[in-house]
Amino acid sequence: MKISNNHISTCYRACFACVILLCALAFSSIDAFAQLPIRSRSIQIFSNNNVNYVEFVSPNGMLANTTYTLPSTIPVTAGLSLRLAAVPAPTATTATLEWSPEPAAPAPQFSYVTADQTFALPVLSDVTALLITGLRADKVYEFEALIAYDGLNAGADLQIAFVTTNTVSIRWSAFGNGGASVSPVSVTGSGTAITDIPVNNTAFGSDMSIYVKGLIVVGAVDGTLQMQAGTTTAGNQVRILSSSFLKATRMTN
Repeated sequence: MKISNNHISTCYRACFACVILLCALAFSSIDAFAQLPIRSRSIQIFSNNNVNYVEFVSPNGMLANTTYTLPSTIPVTAGLSLRLAAVPAPTATTATLEWSPEPAAPAPQFSYVTADQTFALPVLSDVTALLITGLRADKVYEFEALIAYDGLNAGADLQIAFVTTNTVSIRWSAFGNGGASVSPVSVTGSGTAITDIPVNNTAFGSDMSIYVKGLIVVGAVDGTLQMQAGTTTAGNQVRILSSSFLKATRMTN
């Protein structure tokens, strides 16, 4: 039986239409296919030589699926690391990651005085250089300070305090203050001062120093730590000297 050219042409057109239809179905399903999870024990990312690779492998013995959600933005600061944005529940199988500038604890933050600052009032004022910002929410910090100071006239006793924002609790004390009248010995309030820290009354302008040690529990949002100073009585002058420093070290992750 002879097949006419018309029949052949019709067959060709039908085959061509089928190919077009299959291609359309394939391309229309690419988006849906791309959203399907790719299940593999490991992921290998090849180097530019297409020979060596970096491999990520899931751990053995997992009892449930685990999902980590990556940050939605690319950081604009170098040196950041990925960490958990929040502490998951003990039975959680999902966690969100965030970019963080902080290393694992213990992680110190530091400030120091570069020029002497004079105080002549019993009202407490900020020691400009001795400020630490960015104390992380819900973390615990140990802080310490070495405060070098001098008095410029008789009776110029020093008082110091530490002001914190968003703290659950603070406790600190000063050591090496050399005065029986120093009060209080232990401080448990933001902005509460230890007063009557004596200066060298036999050689005004002579350097003296005290050492401070304390602990801060930060509340639900980030906080700050600011040192303040003043004279114990009006009309006298004290100075916080250069190279005095304040350090707060995060002790919990």
